[in-house]
Amino acid sequence: MSGKCSIEALYDAALTLEDVVVKPECGLCCEEIGFGEEFSCCGHGHIVCKKCLLNYVKKTLVPVHIVWLDNVRCCVDSDCREFYKRKELSACLSQILEKSKN
Repeated sequence: MSGKCSIEALYDAALTLEDVVVKPECGLCCEEIGFGEEFSCCGHGHIVCKKCLLNYVKKTLVPVHIVWLDNVRCCVDSDCREFYKRKELSACLSQILEKSKN
């Protein structure tokens, strides 16, 4: 009888995959990043969605006309000293430049 109770207890406490999988959320807009959506993170792991990274690049880097893609610090945590990947920043700049042509 005690075995049955233990199995029932385990069954009742069972978690679904959704309960276990941690869904990332953007550190700026706090929106959940869905499966297949693009996002970036700095070397420390601070996550930012593509839309927020695009806005960050557009508002803070493009106006000064100088962008050092290897030295763009994390925009999620002001104390973070890590950088974003050059490839992701380059994609943002390409998208901004493409939109400005139209």
